[in-house]
Amino acid sequence: MPSDTPAFQALHEAIAAIPLIDTHEHIKPEATLAGRTWSLFDFLEHYVSSDLVSAGMSREALEKLRQPDNGLSLEERWNLMAPYWPFAKTTGYGRAMTAYMRDLFGIDDINETTWAELSRRINDARSRPGWYRTVLKDKANIDCSLVITWPGEPVAVDRAFFRAVPILDHYAIPGTRAELEQLEKEAACSIQTLDQLLTAQETMLDAFTRQGIAAVKIFLAYRRTLRFDRVSKTEAARVFDTEVVARALAAGERLSAPLFAATLEAVAGRPVEVIDATELLVAAGSPEEAAPQLEATRQRSRLRLAGCLGPVVVPGFYAGAGDGAPLLLGRGGSDTSATLLGAALAADRVEIWTDVDGAYDRDPRRFPEARLCPALDFAAAEALARSGAKVLHAQAIAPARAAGTPIHLRNTFRPEAPGTVVGPREAVAVRKAA
Repeated sequence: MPSDTPAFQALHEAIAAIPLIDTHEHIKPEATLAGRTWSLFDFLEHYVSSDLVSAGMSREALEKLRQPDNGLSLEERWNLMAPYWPFAKTTGYGRAMTAYMRDLFGIDDINETTWAELSRRINDARSRPGWYRTVLKDKANIDCSLVITWPGEPVAVDRAFFRAVPILDHYAIPGTRAELEQLEKEAACSIQTLDQLLTAQETMLDAFTRQGIAAVKIFLAYRRTLRFDRVSKTEAARVFDTEVVARALAAGERLSAPLFAATLEAVAGRPVEVIDATELLVAAGSPEEAAPQLEATRQRSRLRLAGCLGPVVVPGFYAGAGDGAPLLLGRGGSDTSATLLGAALAADRVEIWTDVDGAYDRDPRRFPEARLCPALDFAAAEALARSGAKVLHAQAIAPARAAGTPIHLRNTFRPEAPGTVVGPREAVAVRKAA
C-alpha cells in the first residue's frame, strides 16, 4: 500500500495509537545515566553488534568499540566501526537503528559525515531530564516495559515506566557452591534436598509478590538441551539430592585444581595433569557425607593413572559414586581424599599441610601447656579426632589405617617444624624413640 494514501495514513495512526507492553528490556534507572558523555556507540550493547561481527569485525575490536572507558576518542571508535557498518546497516537490526536515530535525533543516515553530529545530539538529549518519557511514552507509546533485573539488583523501579522481572536462574538450576550459598542466604534456610529448594523458591516468589512482581525470567534454554524428559518428583529428588547438590558444593575445588596445576607448571617447568576426583576416588552412601570405598578406589585409580608419567593434581572434598556421580566426603573431606588416594596407591606416606605444627595432646588454644605429639598410632589419632580435635578427621584416618599408610601432618606456615606422624603402632614407636 503506498504510504501517501488516506488508507495508509489511517492505518498508521490507528497502529500508533495502540499502547504497547515492552516485554524485554535491560534499561538502567534514568538517574544513573547522568554525569557521563553519551554517543552513537552506546547503542551497540545488544543485537546490532552481532551484525557487526557477522560483517567481519573481530570480537576484540567490538569490545573496544562498545566500552566508553577504553581510552579511545569518538573518532577512533568510528574508525573501528566504519568498515563494517555499510554491511550491518542493511540487516533488520541495522535498519531499525537507522530508523530510530532519524525519528529521535533527526539524522537520516549514519555515515562518516553524520556520526559526530549524531553523537552530539544523543548526548544533548540524554542529558535532559525526562528523556525516558520522551522516548517511551511520547514516541513509542509504551504503556509498560518489563526490565530484567539480575540476582542482587534491586527490584524497585520507576513504575510509571517499568515493572521488574527478576532472573531466578540460581533457583532453577543451581550449579555452584556460591549459588547454593546465595540461595540459602536469600531464603534464610538450608538447601540440601529438592524439597528444601522448592521451599526456598516459594519463599522468594512470595517475597516478590509482596513487592508487586508479576513475572520472573529463567535463562534455562542457555544451559540445557532441548529434550524435555517427563520425570516424577521422586526421580527428580533422587537426582538433585545425590548429584546436583554434590556437584554444586564441589565446584570450588574443581575450579581451584587447574589454577594450582598452572602454578605448579610455572614453578616446575613441566606439564601437570588435572584429573577429576570422580575418575579416581569411589565413595558410597549419603551425598553430603559419603563413606570412602578403598578397594573400589584402588581399582579405579590404578586403571586411570596407568601411563601417567608426570605430576597430577586431584581436587579434594568429593569422590565419585559407582556410576561416577559426585558425592561429598563430609567434614575433613579434603584430607579424606588424600588419605584414600594414598592408601589406594600404596604410597610411602600422605602429607597433609595445615595451619598448625601437628597434633597436640590437648587444645593448645585452651591449654598453654599442651604438648605437640611427634607421633601417634592410628588408634590414638582416631581417639583424639572423636574427642573433638580438628587437625585430622576420624574418617580421613580410616583408609590410611586399613592400608597401613603413614600420614604426616605439617604446617604450611612453618615448613621447618617436624610435625606429627600418624601411622601403624610399630612405625610411630620408632619415631617416638628417635
